[in-house]
Amino acid sequence: MDLNRLLKKLPHKFPMLILDEVLEADNKMALTRSIIKTSNPFIKKDNTLSEFAFIELMAQTVAVQVGFVYDSSDQKAPSVGFLLGLKPFECHSQLTLNDEVVVTAFLEHSLDNFKIFRCTVKKEEKVIAMGVLKIYEQH
Repeated sequence: MDLNRLLKKLPHKFPMLILDEVLEADNKMALTRSIIKTSNPFIKKDNTLSEFAFIELMAQTVAVQVGFVYDSSDQKAPSVGFLLGLKPFECHSQLTLNDEVVVTAFLEHSLDNFKIFRCTVKKEEKVIAMGVLKIYEQH
């Protein structure tokens, strides 16, 4: 399966789609890559990335994982997903233009339309942000 086609199924379009590549995806996790570009809507005037972007990177990676599950089955995909909560969230570093990150989203719990994902953002194999996202899928 061409995993990058999962990016095309996301509701995000340029410039809001900030993932560049799907590295891995399965029924429990997704691994994506992003390079910070000038077109990123979260770039601040000093060319650093807003902390909100870390949350968006995690959320888009979660959407890739959810998309993989529905794409691999005969189930109808949710029409929309809602971020219900983010706790805990930690950010230990800033990103600047041309930095490359790898984002991981692991499905920890699933109950009907409610899911919990543990996410990390790594730069050069070092975790620079982490969070637990609570998601509701509307069908």
